Amino acid sequence: MKLYDGIKQFNQWRALKVKRIDGYDLDLRQFCIFVGNKEIEDVTIQEIVAWLGWYKKLDFAAWTVLKKAMALRKFFEYYGRMKFDVVDYWLIPMPRKEFTMPRVCTEQTYRQLLSVIPKKSTTYYHLRNRCLINLVWDTGARLGEIVALNTGDLDLKNHSIVIKTEKSRGMRPFRKIPYGKESAVSMRKWMRKRTEIAKERDLPQPEALFIGLKGGSGIAGRRLAMCAAGEIFRKYSNKAGLPYVNAHSLRHHFGTDLAKRGFNNSLISEALGHSQLSSSFQYTQVNNEDLEFALRKRLN
Repeated sequence: MKLYDGIKQFNQWRALKVKRIDGYDLDLRQFCIFVGNKEIEDVTIQEIVAWLGWYKKLDFAAWTVLKKAMALRKFFEYYGRMKFDVVDYWLIPMPRKEFTMPRVCTEQTYRQLLSVIPKKSTTYYHLRNRCLINLVWDTGARLGEIVALNTGDLDLKNHSIVIKTEKSRGMRPFRKIPYGKESAVSMRKWMRKRTEIAKERDLPQPEALFIGLKGGSGIAGRRLAMCAAGEIFRKYSNKAGLPYVNAHSLRHHFGTDLAKRGFNNSLISEALGHSQLSSSFQYTQVNNEDLEFALRKRLN
């Protein structure tokens, strides 16, 4: 079986298990180009090591190499279990994960980001983008979770949304998160505009909360794509003269703020939709004032 045909079959199988397959798919197709779409049983461990090595030589982040190695491991594990004579997936090296301090968006940066959106504009994308950024800030949701929202997930009266947790792994697949007054105002304005749009044209995905109107036939009016939502942050960062402020830095602010306010790991993990409690430790460790106080007392 050719490598590209194997990737397509692997994707079909994974699609029954996970919501999104695009992450591993891109990594596997990149590897396919590197080895020239050869037979999957002819791929060698030396070629895999060489491919991963190039990313390290070109100073890609360790997590990038880790993700690509994991994609290959899952791929060759699948075909090994299917009794193909392929590389032993355990031989594929997994780079050690590097732990770094999360990049946290400050209140000032957040305000600068919003300042480039005209306040009195009634243009649909200005209203939509302000609402989207407000929601990420107030709820700490992943960008993918925000663009996946449907109008039925809103509770406009009580100012809350029901988020379908992207990485729940079957545990707590939904979480209800409140949003503040600023988000409530931007949400009302966006919903009014969205209602006007829905009356003027047929929406291919009428349930989607955030929609885009750019693109050709069959694209306009569909749910806002993840890449388009990410581009909103990049565009406004440039206009505000800021280093790139991505949506995840707003999410990190949310987690850090909860830790500063005394929330424990369990509550932080539940609010952020973490599948593992350990994921919230980065926020409580950075803001462990009790530890700092004890250490300073020792020095004095």
